Amino acid sequence: MEQFKKSDSISQAITDVIEEFYIKQDIKYNITVIQPVSSTYSEIIDKTFMKMNKSQLIFTHNKRIISNETIIYVNSATIFFLDETMQEIENFDFRKYISVITTNSINLKFLTYKVTCENLNSSNVLYDKNVTKEAFSMYSYFICQQNDETVDLLTHSWFEYNSCNKRKVITINRFDLKTKKWEKPLKNHQKFKNLNGCEIRIEEKSKYCNRYDSSGKLIAAYEPFWRMLAKYANFTLKMLNKNETDPHLIVYLKRNERLRPVTSVFTSLSLSLITTRSESYSDYEKLLLPFDLITWMLLLCTFGIAFFIIFIINQMNQNIREFVYGKGIKTPSLNVISTFFGYSQTKLPKTNFARFILINFVLFCFMVRTLYQGVIFDYMNSDMQKMQPQTIDEVFQRGYKILAHNTHSTIVLNNSVKKEWQKQIFRYAIRYEHLFEDICEILENDEPKIAILTNEHINMLLKFQCKKIPNKVKEIAFTVPLGYGMTLNHFLYESTVDIIQPMIEHGFLKHFYDSWLYWYLIKYVPDNSNNSKALSLNDLGFCFNILLIISLLAIIVFFVEMIKGKRKNNHSLMKKNHKNSIEKIKKRKSIFNILRSNSKLAKRKTKKLNSKKSVLIVKEYKGNVLNKTRNDSNNSKGNLKINQNFQQQKIQKSEKIEAISSKYEYSIQNEKIEILKLD
Repeated sequence: MEQFKKSDSISQAITDVIEEFYIKQDIKYNITVIQPVSSTYSEIIDKTFMKMNKSQLIFTHNKRIISNETIIYVNSATIFFLDETMQEIENFDFRKYISVITTNSINLKFLTYKVTCENLNSSNVLYDKNVTKEAFSMYSYFICQQNDETVDLLTHSWFEYNSCNKRKVITINRFDLKTKKWEKPLKNHQKFKNLNGCEIRIEEKSKYCNRYDSSGKLIAAYEPFWRMLAKYANFTLKMLNKNETDPHLIVYLKRNERLRPVTSVFTSLSLSLITTRSESYSDYEKLLLPFDLITWMLLLCTFGIAFFIIFIINQMNQNIREFVYGKGIKTPSLNVISTFFGYSQTKLPKTNFARFILINFVLFCFMVRTLYQGVIFDYMNSDMQKMQPQTIDEVFQRGYKILAHNTHSTIVLNNSVKKEWQKQIFRYAIRYEHLFEDICEILENDEPKIAILTNEHINMLLKFQCKKIPNKVKEIAFTVPLGYGMTLNHFLYESTVDIIQPMIEHGFLKHFYDSWLYWYLIKYVPDNSNNSKALSLNDLGFCFNILLIISLLAIIVFFVEMIKGKRKNNHSLMKKNHKNSIEKIKKRKSIFNILRSNSKLAKRKTKKLNSKKSVLIVKEYKGNVLNKTRNDSNNSKGNLKINQNFQQQKIQKSEKIEAISSKYEYSIQNEKIEILKLD
């Protein structure tokens, strides 16, 4: 393999290659050619930054510092030219300074590095001291001059030979320096043809929640997308938890929180939210915490049913009451209350059934009191914190105000938060010298707020020890367990566009973005309170409402039963009156018959007596007339008067009998009419 002899020819060759390649693609570029002879590292960096577009660079501390802390971001169009003459940076570790990012416009940046084509072809080891210098450039294009006439455009091809641990350098195209033309048509190289089911590890932490598409819009997704993509792209997904990554799949940086993989189209992250301490439970609310909502509802329903049964049994006869309550028990409701609070019974029932009910209820109340008293003592001596909000909607409904960086507020919140809540978002820019002091000052206000920060920000924020922020991150941090924001690598995106484009067209990615932060802002519960036992006064009001509904239903049922009972009583009374009236009629009929028969006999007797008396009177009258015609004339007149009086008395008696009989007949007829009406 020939070495490069003239740096000027190399620079000119590179310039010709770049111009020919990118002018035809109609892409704006910014070429920086470094003269390696008599150049130091600082001069190279200075010249590179002077010709680069500043908008495409991100510096630590948001400042343009030319020092060892400077980070050079290299995009997918970066081309490294290889030269042996760079002796001063032979042992330079680019892992601390280079990362892969995505930009809308491609800017070409050139760095010199001593790597020969022979070394590239022979490096099959994934990651050790011999290949650390090549790790940062494995997915970039390489230009290597084979001779004075041609320049080869090279790249790495991974997962070759059906092996997950081997790679090779392949020639994409060849440029003729004489004709200044490419041998093949200019096309983007297909990086991954078949991943052979290889295991690809994807790190979970990244600085920003970004995924740029060609229009510059941001989209996010989460783990189901990874699994779907792994199925179509034929690789095995492996998620990591401790900032671990495959060395041959990622460009390394000095700080772990800025790791960015380049093998996958997306990178994932987890955001952390810092919120002010939630309110403490009051002493009255702590009385409700030992049991959850369902338990309180069951207890209230139990006592409601008990009182309802007592109310119904009180409406029954005395035998049933004595069978259920026992003899001499007049206040069963007070017995229920005294049993629940542990008071002794003044009078015990004598029947076995009543004793069985009492013993079961005493055991039930004993268990409830023991469980309640065993927990309430600890709750009263501890500072109980209320549960944090669970969703974005709940955050804004409770009056929280979001403190977010401009990137997070524009990327995430503006697309997932309703318009009426946009005023509650406070945006800030990155000013490291004053950022955390400002955050502490804002969080120490009385109003509830949430700050969206990365893990790096949290660690620095805790050093200031804000008054209202605990020292432990786990007590203040919300995490998004299934929410993964993704940063797109354009070069790999183009390689897998056939797989991803149908998902984008069907709104698959947009669906994930709209939902991941909106629904998965979960889930922090203070250590000293259990989610299943967190019950407030408002929740218990629901139980009282249920008890009120049950009591109203009981009252309605009682009134319905009373109305039905009155109707039954009236009907039974009518039947009794009907029977009594019939019996009275029968009695009156018998009396009437007796009187009637007596009246007939009396008439017969009176007739006989009258006939006999009249005969005697006539005989006596004739004898007296013959013998005493003159002397007894006065006596005859007296006898006539006697007869007249006797006849008058007889007539009066008959009239009285007829009047009595007519009265009985009239009353009988009236009673018959009334009976007919009742029937």
